[in-house]
Amino acid sequence: MTDPRYPVRSFPPALGAASEARRFVAGAVGDLGHPEMAEDAALITSELATNAVRHADSEFVVVVTPDDGGVCISVWDSAPGAPGPRDAQLHDTSGRGLRLVSQMSERWGAEPLSGGKVVWACLNPNQSWPEQS
Repeated sequence: MTDPRYPVRSFPPALGAASEARRFVAGAVGDLGHPEMAEDAALITSELATNAVRHADSEFVVVVTPDDGGVCISVWDSAPGAPGPRDAQLHDTSGRGLRLVSQMSERWGAEPLSGGKVVWACLNPNQSWPEQS
């Protein structure tokens, strides 16, 4: 499932776990030599971890790996089905997380697994932010 050389941690299905996952990833990204990406990686992790807690309601595992000069964050949970961005309305209090992940990461995706799925996002220190209209 994971490579023992890279940071891995399990979290319980509790909303406070997203904060713990965010701190874990910020530290791991720094340890992998990319402290300049720690804040963005932490925000992406918060969105992915929150989705795991809200929709899978199961323990989730966070893995941080190096990737082509940057890092990838993977969140494994036990819920089947791939998530997708929603079209949140102006007054909605949720539903924007995966759009944020899409905008902040170089690439992201989800893959089904036996007993669940993994949702991942990769950041590159040289990526540029999309133009805002």
